[in-house]
Order: sequence, then structure tokens, then C-alpha cells
Amino acid sequence: MTLHKKLAAEASAFKAGRKTLRGPSDRDTFVVEPDPDSVGLWRIRIQPTKGPSEIIPGLSYPEMNRRRLELSDRGFLGKVDGDAG
Repeated sequence: MTLHKKLAAEASAFKAGRKTLRGPSDRDTFVVEPDPDSVGLWRIRIQPTKGPSEIIPGLSYPEMNRRRLELSDRGFLGKVDGDAG
């Protein structure tokens, strides 16, 4: 299961009252950048302090913004490279 799916599952469980959310450490980060393999699309690189990094490629601008906001709401520190706005 990828990290973003785990985060979504944890958020759903929290909303249902089944458990508390796992808060990321202050060093868990993500970077939004233009996807070098797809013109006009974006990718998000997630780097947790524990475990492997994950790249979510081929995101349209609205999808990239939605995922960026989800990660920010979870406490991940974000950085935008390029023209990702």
C-alpha cells in the first residue's frame, strides 16, 4: 500500500472514530514539481523520516493541489519547485 493510500485510510478511520491519526514528524516533507516525463503535469515527491520516499507522477493541476492540501493538512512540510504555484 502506498503512503498516500495509507494516509487516506488513516483519515477515514479517524473520522469514523476508530483510532487517532498518526502525526508526521517535523521532518516529513513533500515536494511539488513539474513532472519531467509528462508535459503540463505535476508530480509530488513524499519523503517521510521513516521508510522509502514515494513519487506520485502524472497529476493534473487540480489533482496536484488537492493532494498537496491533504498532505499539508496532515502536517507534512511542503515545498513547491518550478511553476507549481
